[in-house]
Order: sequence, then C-alpha cells, then structure tokens
Amino acid sequence: MKLEITATAVKSWFQYRCERKLVYDSMPLDERRTVPIEEAVVASPWAEFGNEFEHRVVEELRRTSPDQLLAPAPGSDQLSEVMSLAFLKRQRLEQYAHQTVLRETPTLRRLLQLPPEISIRPGKPDLLQADTVDGRTAFRIIDVKATQVATVFHKAQVALYALMLRCALKEQNLAGEIAPLGAIWHLSAPGEASAWQEETFPLRGYESFVVDFFRSQAQRLISRHVNRQRDDTFFHIYFKCEQCKYLKHCEKSISDQNPPRSWDVSAVPGLSHESKRALLDLGVRSVRDLSEAAGLAARGHALPWALMARGELVVARARALAKGGPQRVPERHSWLMPPRVDVAIHLVADRDPVDGNLVTLGCMVARGGREEFSVAIIRRAEEERQALRDILGHVVEVLSEVDRWNASHDEAKGLFAHVFLYEPSEAFDLQEALGRHLTDPGIRAGLLHLIRMFPPEEVIAAEPEYRGIHHLPATALKSVVDQLYALPVKVAYDLAGVTGALATANPPALRPYVPAPEFKRPFSSRLSIDVSRALRAGQGDTAVARRDVEARLAAMDGLMRWILADNARITPSFLRLNKKPFRFQSQFHPLDATDLDVLVAHELLENRAALMSTLTELARPAEERRDRFRCFARLKLQATRSVGKSWRMRFFVPPESRQAELYSGTIGLILTNDDPDLRLNPQMWGQVKVNISSDLESSHHLEVDVFRPVYESATFERLRRTTPEDGWFLDAIHVDFNTERVVRFLRSLAEVKS
Repeated sequence: MKLEITATAVKSWFQYRCERKLVYDSMPLDERRTVPIEEAVVASPWAEFGNEFEHRVVEELRRTSPDQLLAPAPGSDQLSEVMSLAFLKRQRLEQYAHQTVLRETPTLRRLLQLPPEISIRPGKPDLLQADTVDGRTAFRIIDVKATQVATVFHKAQVALYALMLRCALKEQNLAGEIAPLGAIWHLSAPGEASAWQEETFPLRGYESFVVDFFRSQAQRLISRHVNRQRDDTFFHIYFKCEQCKYLKHCEKSISDQNPPRSWDVSAVPGLSHESKRALLDLGVRSVRDLSEAAGLAARGHALPWALMARGELVVARARALAKGGPQRVPERHSWLMPPRVDVAIHLVADRDPVDGNLVTLGCMVARGGREEFSVAIIRRAEEERQALRDILGHVVEVLSEVDRWNASHDEAKGLFAHVFLYEPSEAFDLQEALGRHLTDPGIRAGLLHLIRMFPPEEVIAAEPEYRGIHHLPATALKSVVDQLYALPVKVAYDLAGVTGALATANPPALRPYVPAPEFKRPFSSRLSIDVSRALRAGQGDTAVARRDVEARLAAMDGLMRWILADNARITPSFLRLNKKPFRFQSQFHPLDATDLDVLVAHELLENRAALMSTLTELARPAEERRDRFRCFARLKLQATRSVGKSWRMRFFVPPESRQAELYSGTIGLILTNDDPDLRLNPQMWGQVKVNISSDLESSHHLEVDVFRPVYESATFERLRRTTPEDGWFLDAIHVDFNTERVVRFLRSLAEVKS
C-alpha cells in the first residue's frame, strides 16, 4: 500500500493512536474513493475557529511588526518556493515567514528509514522565526493552535517540521540551524489582554518520538489492505472519535442494524486501544467473544495491566450488551454515594472548549416532592461571574436552610443533603470557573461556604476516627454507574445512554434523558462545540438550551433515585457512604474568614480527598485490588506464634498475589476476610491493623505482626474463628499523621495574630 503521510496525520496519530485514521488520511484520494470510505464532509467548528485564530494571530503580527513578516502573495495559501528559499538563505531579512513550504528530501528519507511505499507530503509550518546570534542564524518553528494548552501531539507536529527543515538545510548546504526550542502559540487564558500565549519546549525529545514512529509504526502500515473486500486496519471506537470524519464508517461495526452479539468489541465501554489489541491477539473480536471470555485476569502476563485489572468488569459489560439488559456487578461497593438523600442538589455545567469559559450552569433542588430549577445560559464570558454567584448562591441558601433545620432538631428528624453531578469533568470545569473569580467577594464567600460542607467541629471532636469521611459532599453519578453496573450501552456511559437503558429495567428509571437532535452527541451528554459556539455567537436559542439543561437535571434525579431504590433492595447495602444529617462546619465563617482559615479549609479538603481515593480503591473486588498490586489476596494461614508484644501470623501467598506492592515499610495495613463492613469502615481499621514483619522477596510466604490488644479483641477473635484457612486479605489503608498537626499549627498562628 502506498501512503503519503502529512504532518497533520502525524499529529493525529499522537493524539488518537488510531492506525485506521492514519492509513485513511494517508491514502491517495482516488484509492480512498474506490473502497468507498464514508467520511463526514461538513466543516468542523473547531477547524473553522482554528483557521480564524491563525488569521487573527498573523494579522496582529503584521500590525505590530509590519516589516518583519514575509507572507504568501494575495490569493495564495503558501509562500512561494522562491521566497521560501530566499528566507532560509537570509536573502530576505524579515524575522517571520508565514506558511513556508517544506518538502521531503533524500536526507529525511534516510533519517526516517522510509520504504519506497511511504512518502511525506509537503509541510507548511504556520511561522518560521529567524534569529541571528553571533553571526549564526537559528530558525524557530512556531505552530498556531486554537487551544487552551499546548499538547504532546501539537509538539510532535512541530518536531516533524523541525526534522524536515533540518534535513532541507543540510541538503542545500545552507548555514542556518534549528533553534533547540520549538513553540506553540495558543489561546490566552480567559481575561488575558494578549492575543496569544507562547509555550516553548525542547525539540529533541519529540523529534525522537517522531523518528521512532516512522521507523516502527509507519513501516508496518504498508502491509495493510484496504479495498472493497478487505480492511485489516486496526481501529478502536472510543470517546475521542467524536470529531473524526471517519466515525460513521467505523460505526458500521457496531450498527444497531446488526445483532449486539456480532458487534465489534469496541462497543464495550471501558476498553483502551491496548486492551482491544490484546483481546484480538487472544481471538476475542466480538461482543459475544468477550461475553464468553471468563477468567481474563488468570491469563496474567498475556494481558496489559488495564485489562487484567478490569477484566471481569468488561466481561460483565459485554454480557449486558449481548443479553440486552442491565445488571449490577456482584461483590462491588461504592463509597461515592450515600444510601439516603432527603435534599438532592443536582448541578450541570457545560464549558465552551474554545473560550474555556462556562456556557451553561444549571441547578435542580429536589426535596419533599418539590423541584426547583435555576439555569443560566452564558452567552458572553463576562456573564460567567454572575452565573456563578446566582446558581451557587442558591445552593448555599438551600444548604443553609438544611443546616438550620438540623441545628434545631434531633438526629432522628435530621435531613440528609447531597450534591450530584453526572460527569467528573463537570466538577473540574466548575472548579476552574470558581478559580477565575476568587477576587470577587461574593464568590470567595460562596466557595468557603461550600468548603464548610464537611462535618462540624463538634462531630470531629466527639468521634476522632470520623474525620469527615461520611460527609463527602458531592458525587459524580457516572463514576457510581461505572463502579456498580454493567449496562447495554455502547462505547461510553453517557447520561442519555445510561438512563435510556435503565428505562427498560425492572423497575424502570423514570424520566430518561432524550436529547433533541441538535443536542445529541455520540458519547457524551454535555453540550457539543457546535451548540456552545452557536450560543457564544448569539445564534443559538437560549430557551431550547435551557430546556436541555433542565432535562439533564431531571434525568440525573431519576437516575439517583433508581440507584437508591436498587440499594434498598439489597442486603448488605452496596452504597457505603453512611452520612450524618447535614451540618456546616462551625470553626470559621466565610464572611469573617482570614487567609489562615482558607489554608485550614484546603488542608482538610486535601485530607478528605486522599481518604476517599483509598476508600474507592478498597471498594473494588478482591481480584481487582490484587491485580492493581494493592492487595495480597486469598492468603493461606499456616502458623501463628507469640513474639514479644505481638502475635506473628505466617501465610502462604498464592502465585497470582505475589506482585502486590506492599512491604515491611508500608504504613497502614489491615488484615481481613474481605468483609466490606471491615475494609470499608475506617472506624473498624484499628481493630484489624497489622504490620508486615518479613517481606515476600523470593519466598512464597509472608509474615505479619498483630499487636496483642488487636489480636485478642472481639473483632479479631471472630475473624480467626470464622475465616477459612485460605480466606485472608491484606490491604493498604489511608494514614495521615500531618493534617491534624498542620491544622493545629495554623490555628495557633491565627490566635497569635488575633
């Protein structure tokens, strides 16, 4: 197969790692049309904005440095060969050259070890910058990108341009050299006055990536076959494919017109490219194949780590697709969501990927059978501040009402409040939005109110082990669904797919999200770039956008209540976040908060986040914890003896558990029979806490020391009496010696200051 590879195709490879896209982009156009390959022909809003941004940057450069820019002739999209050569020879003294043409050379072909079937199309870096130092000319490659950050794949594209230019200079025996730093000029942060922001980076490392790509990956592509009868290019459908012009072509492999069991294995959510490659090597190609592939983890080194750690989960998801019905994955628990919610606060946030600001912010409060909606459609970036004040101000008002109720009633009549988002990315976007406006007194006070959602001082004082774990204030519903359920949803668990699948469950989830055609996306329920850019341009219908946000909020509430009802039917409960009735913290007040109070609040937040991360890991099934190297699973007890102030227990470690990264120096270990009431309850950890006395090393045995008070406690005595000989599990827990000391120190500083 003959391939003509472009710099853009190389960038796409490092962005998507998609062999099929690389081959299709590099095939001669006439060959691609004869297959035929279905591709989208509608211009991407992102590409259009990218062209507009490049034009603005060049025009600003022309305005500020009118004699320093060598640009193509009017009506042309590239610098002529004559002008390009004159610039490289420094016969033209402008500092910048726009759209210089770089061509493949024999020197480049030798460097990249290209076979005859592969060629590189001419490249046109957005800008070349020429600087003269000590009489020597250095050319800097600059690419203009309409993004908020410079990414690895952007830098790989610049690196290819650098290789092409270096080889061209050598080929023509020109005196110039390549500057060691490449540059990306990208969008400035919201609120910045500059037209663009520059990020420089060392080129050499990225050049090595590009050379390795051509010498290894690209070499293999010429053996691929793409014609009417055969297409053996590797592909994988996942969330990044949404913007790909070949998505419709690839989606034929998971078309609803075919039986789900025959779908390509890409249909199963949670698979990576590497996982799919490993499955193909094992002969697992379809949803049916994967649904029948029990015991994936037992194949050990034949699988990548991600698939080995999640093997049984993806098998369960394949079975859900094959059978067409939802199912809860057994032996799974979640610390991310409480089993009771009296006052539910649902939030939706959409970010414009171009400007980086929020374009929508919505809230729904559900309590006592009533629903209250607050939605802001943000057409201009300067409206974001007021939207945050209005929506989050309403959240604070609701929580304050709950706090006052719980302060005046006993715990039996207390109200349980919780905040829900659907996508974890919505929380990140909301966090960034708040960070942009911390100079606003109202938003600063509101943020500190939200930090006070952790437990009040008197709860921590009365229950030292409590530490706020039961008061995790917010949940991303998608993360809960990912942990607990296998659903007949293709590729990704977006809100529309999840609620649509559960609408057919028994009992069904109410009010599924059914987006209008203009709001429908393949793998996400957040606003698309098309809709957000239309709203930004004043063209979108704000009333229609508001109804979409309200529909998502209502669907989230229905999903939340379905999960609560499912949990109530199960014994023991799989939702482990057993919260207390909601109370604000009392040790500082937002209106009187000092900088030291803010430091205390952030220290507490960091501690809670670390603890929740540990609990999330411990909520995984034993096999998954073992395959993530955080658990010695199914240890076999062989002997117990008294050693000083401890009892020493000797275990045989089965082969599949010997890779665990737990050692004698590991602080914070618990020994259990895998009972979730022990491993998922930090208040019980002290009753099963142990230390490793001798590492596994080359032996097949492990020894742990248990202090006598622990060993002789009722809890551990019951463990010794009821645990099967080979039913012991050793896990790492969260230990924090510093937070309490730091908080005490900061408060002592505040007292001295006052």
